[in-house]
Amino acid sequence: MFRTKTQRTVILIIIILCTSCFAQHKSTRKAITYIPFLLQKEDYNIDTDDEKYILDTLRDAISLDRFNYNPLPEPLVKKFRREMKGIQQKKSVTKELLKRKIKQYLLPEIEKVHNIQLEMRAKDLVTETDKNRFIVQKAKESGIDADDLKKVLNSAFIYVPYLKEYKIERKTEKEDKKVKVSEDKYKTKEVEKKVIEVQTNLDVLWYKISFVNDKPKLYYIQKPKQGFFKELLDLTDIGSSETCEIGETYKFDGQKVSPIEYAFKESIWFQTEELARLTKKYPAFKLNAQVRNVADWYLSFDLGTKEGINIDDGYYICEKVQNNKGDFKRKRRGFVKVRQIGKNRTFNQTEPSHAQIITGTQLTKGMQAVEYPMGLGSFIPMMIKTPCNIDDGKLENIKFKESRGSNSGGGIQIEADIGNSKYLSKKWSEVWLGMGLGFSSVNYKYQDYPEIKEDQGSIFKIDFNMRKKYYFRRLAPYLGGGMGIGIISINNPKGKGSFSSGVYGLNLQGGLELFITPKFSIGAGLGAFLSSTNSEWDKKYEENDEEYTEEDIEGPEVNMNGFTNIFYINFTF
Repeated sequence: MFRTKTQRTVILIIIILCTSCFAQHKSTRKAITYIPFLLQKEDYNIDTDDEKYILDTLRDAISLDRFNYNPLPEPLVKKFRREMKGIQQKKSVTKELLKRKIKQYLLPEIEKVHNIQLEMRAKDLVTETDKNRFIVQKAKESGIDADDLKKVLNSAFIYVPYLKEYKIERKTEKEDKKVKVSEDKYKTKEVEKKVIEVQTNLDVLWYKISFVNDKPKLYYIQKPKQGFFKELLDLTDIGSSETCEIGETYKFDGQKVSPIEYAFKESIWFQTEELARLTKKYPAFKLNAQVRNVADWYLSFDLGTKEGINIDDGYYICEKVQNNKGDFKRKRRGFVKVRQIGKNRTFNQTEPSHAQIITGTQLTKGMQAVEYPMGLGSFIPMMIKTPCNIDDGKLENIKFKESRGSNSGGGIQIEADIGNSKYLSKKWSEVWLGMGLGFSSVNYKYQDYPEIKEDQGSIFKIDFNMRKKYYFRRLAPYLGGGMGIGIISINNPKGKGSFSSGVYGLNLQGGLELFITPKFSIGAGLGAFLSSTNSEWDKKYEENDEEYTEEDIEGPEVNMNGFTNIFYINFTF
């Protein structure tokens, strides 16, 4: 039986796709197969190198240590590609159409191989030696290498790279450019530049193959629910676009590339990182393990380096509870974050991983630790109070009175947990690196305008901060610091336009954060900004419908020395 090359190839493919009845008691690692070509919604005429970049970048991004990955053999890929390429040239390829084609090409042969698997069970093979001998025998009969069979025995999932959009657009954009008129005086001129925009929308379609009454069934795996806030940031739905200026020099991975190549690669790379994050959220791919020991502040479970877990990974601790219908459901009892990763890659390494208990008071040995992917970082809207000081002085014909104080404002900060990187040690646990933008008002007074008791300007502030959190159950005190740049803008009472001056300095902070859920926390903090002083101002004004800037005008000295305070809400995404 199975004497032709095509039949032997199909047998290998089927075994790749089917769930093995062997060796599953030894490992919880899932084996995944993938189609090594790019399925396109329409025929986008992508060249071979670009298709290879998409496939390689996607595979590298979603190739988590917890899975074994195996490409489908080339003989099937050729036939499948030819069929799908013909469809792409005529109409759009939908998820429903793809599912029908997989059923048409693969499921009948899966049933044949499943009968061989039933034969294995009927023989009641117990020892690994007997199982391996049987595999070798079947491999010889079908002309398939036995080692290839062993690598893919656990496969029950398949993913399909799917490009939903690919668009290149050349266009002209306008931008403001400073043109020097005289020393320290510039004119803003609107100029045109030619740019190229690349829009892509890359997705991964996941399928599971199961047997119901010994008949193969194909299931499309729905994306995990994201929630409203997540949906706004889900790049797998909105795609990505990058714009580059034609004629400029760009580098990608240290090599010079053309603007179109840079825009394309940057767009694809950004989306594959998002797809990797999303992969961890599929319930079928979440890691879980039994809790081994529980102490006052920490617990341990049997996952480690082999599964590719990282410092600061989050896990719910769950207990199986029977409901009124007699069904067992997982009920969440607490939440923990990994602080030490156990070594378990080799046979003699059996160290558990240790996690800090954040919530939960009745956690016990035997409960289940279930992975909860934490995402890329945090989005933090905040209320802030920023200091600003303007000394006595004269700016052109305007005399200022000394003004000191702090005004309230708002801001937004984006943070990333760099301790979650697999390249850093556990010493970096709960170290967050962020960039923030802040806006607030500033009050000041004139000496020579008694009718104007007080005027109001604005402060725009950019901060680059790093902070370290120390968890004590739900409470997380933190310390941090960084650098900041503040730009102070005030009105010109004698005419149109405004004056602005900038300072920079060091930012020190400390505070307390309250953990509410893995996605949501609130916090407050106090800090101090130690800034430079500056007495040089820039003046912006319009004249004859043209905008001018005069730089380095001597005026009152300004600084932003003083205390700051913030109140914020932290959304983890």
